[in-house]
Amino acid sequence: MLAVFDLAAPLNEEDLEIARRCQGRPALAILNKQDLAGQGEAFTAAQQQLAPYFKAIIPLTARDAASLQPLCQAVAQLLGTANLDPNAAALCSARQLSAAKEARDALAEA
Repeated sequence: MLAVFDLAAPLNEEDLEIARRCQGRPALAILNKQDLAGQGEAFTAAQQQLAPYFKAIIPLTARDAASLQPLCQAVAQLLGTANLDPNAAALCSARQLSAAKEARDALAEA
């Protein structure tokens, strides 16, 4: 789950309600408009308010493609796909898993 918050304005009660709903879930907070707020007081305040509810808090400037890289890395970490080899074989469906188990069992029997 991704929750996006606007750093150009202080967090309001609606923002905090969204944060509370994310607690205990695999969720990331994205603090957008970092270019307007910088790493100053607004960023620090938002980070402190949101920290109890999220696995990670990612600053972002949506207009800057370079700021998407940390977000992509955080999502991969959250989903457990950060260390997957994209060139490795993978089972993608229940049918494939079933066929692989049948093949394993046939090999064991042989």
